Amino acid sequence: PRRRMRPARSHRSALRGTGVATPPPRSRPHPRASGPVTRARPSLSTNSVWSGDQAVDTSGQTGTYVSVDTNSQEDVFISFHSGNELKVANWVSGQGWVATSVDGNASTNVGLDTSMFIEQSTDEVHVTYYDLTNKDLKYAVRDANGNWNTSTLDTAGQVGQASSIVVDSNGDCHISYIDYTNQV
Repeated sequence: PRRRMRPARSHRSALRGTGVATPPPRSRPHPRASGPVTRARPSLSTNSVWSGDQAVDTSGQTGTYVSVDTNSQEDVFISFHSGNELKVANWVSGQGWVATSVDGNASTNVGLDTSMFIEQSTDEVHVTYYDLTNKDLKYAVRDANGNWNTSTLDTAGQVGQASSIVVDSNGDCHISYIDYTNQV
């Protein structure tokens, strides 16, 4: 069972409110991947040739619960669980893959069941994920300047697994996830 949550009009305000919302279809295909992936390739133009696998992150046990999206410039971003953390990597021309720790530390286990959506009009990166330590649904957003902000969206029992996020043309987040406590 899944429950959809529709936050307030602006994702910058307190994410509250519930209801069922069906987001509009995206105007472009949305690439997604899930499963243990630790290697990826940068985006390619029509005339490009694959040059081989490239490591995204090589720090310990990494690369599970993967989600992929592109911004308005077609830069690739990947969210994934690494050790006890949520990480997001993006392809930076001239540097290769740059992985950033977004949430988590040695005493937590967060970043499972990631889902990512990049708002094309603002290039804001939105990620929902599961906090195994507290059994909560969490949310992270990266603004166009590269700053990450994290928050906990639902703490009522065991909630937040198998999340999925989209952002509609009004900038409203639509999030679905499993609520095991209430069986919805």
